Amino acid sequence: MIDRALNLLPPTLQAQRRAEARFSAINRLLRIPTIGIVLTIILTQSALFLMQQHYQSLRKDEMRAREEAAATPSADVTKLTQRVNNQISVLRKSLGTTRNFHNPVVTLLNSFPAGITITKITIEPAGTVRIEGVADTRSSFLLLQDVMKSSSVVKNATTTSTASKREQLPFIYTGKLAVPTT
Repeated sequence: MIDRALNLLPPTLQAQRRAEARFSAINRLLRIPTIGIVLTIILTQSALFLMQQHYQSLRKDEMRAREEAAATPSADVTKLTQRVNNQISVLRKSLGTTRNFHNPVVTLLNSFPAGITITKITIEPAGTVRIEGVADTRSSFLLLQDVMKSSSVVKNATTTSTASKREQLPFIYTGKLAVPTT
């Protein structure tokens, strides 16, 4: 037995139903791209509107700046420029020139004898230096004392520390850093 559906509709109605089915399928297929195109057009129009608004705002700002520039006499601009330049000159004089203390301090530290451990170095803006540390032995402490006395980097190096112990002698030296030439 063959199971087959029987179509009892008249042939004209059958042809009409087939055409409606094809139209319905094509309609569904075209609906999605159409919606996409409509959304793209809406978003493009919105972006264009926002860009036009931004352009108009920039044009207004430009016009306002041109009017303001035209209203300001050039003598005022010259006076302001001179005032700023004078303030820069005063600042340069009061701040002085920048000095690089890196090289002299490294030179000093490299001249320290073996057995010296530096725990803290403080350099104040005025050039005062304070060097704290520990000497492993009395002889390294005495050698450090000679280095600090003959140093051309630290002037008037003084300490209140003494070689009273044989090992682990703490020290604090203070002095004035020689101003570097560059």
